[in-house]
Amino acid sequence: MKQLITIPLLIVSFLANAQQNDVKRKHAFKTNMLSAIYNTLNVSYQKLNTDGNSFLIGASYMDFNDFGDNTYTYDMYNYVNYTMVEGVALTGEYRLHFSGEGFQGGYVGGFTRAMYYQRDAMNTLYVYTGQNSTTNHIKEEFNYVSAGLGFVVGYQYVVKNRITFDFFGGPVYQYLIHEDRKTRNVTTGASLDSQDATLLAERIPNRYIRGYGLRGGITVGILF
Repeated sequence: MKQLITIPLLIVSFLANAQQNDVKRKHAFKTNMLSAIYNTLNVSYQKLNTDGNSFLIGASYMDFNDFGDNTYTYDMYNYVNYTMVEGVALTGEYRLHFSGEGFQGGYVGGFTRAMYYQRDAMNTLYVYTGQNSTTNHIKEEFNYVSAGLGFVVGYQYVVKNRITFDFFGGPVYQYLIHEDRKTRNVTTGASLDSQDATLLAERIPNRYIRGYGLRGGITVGILF
């Protein structure tokens, strides 16, 4: 996954030495540097319209393992937990540019976002009673579909008419359209009630796919 995140950066680095061209470029391919925090690959395509504004579409893929500090011991109980999260998100955005100089300058944009994520977790409980011990494996399989609306404000720099640096941020509201939660005791085969309050992982806030949150980024891209 980390290798995939570095591929767009290598492309940008290679083209950074390209000869400057006075042609007004109308297309951009970008990657969001902040997405790597959650082990996510994020790419987007932006097209400049004839009226000076632009349309952007983006896609991201997450492959996130949260081991955190979920292993602990209390009295006769020993808990070992892990969580794996993967999924995709698609974003469509329309931007109003203020400068009238193509991609260079400030802007505001409205966007929609659709998300699908799957959470697989295994919670293992070891119970020690004298010379004997019992083990229970509790498996969680959760699926979420979410849709959101929001807006951003930002500023984009263009270097040598080839490289873009885009800084943006703004509020978003995500509505949880569908969730499917299945919890079972792997040891006994019994189905259990899903009471876990965490939607994705301990280190991913719930507002990421439900409720009010923030969308932001620092993207690096190439113009063509």
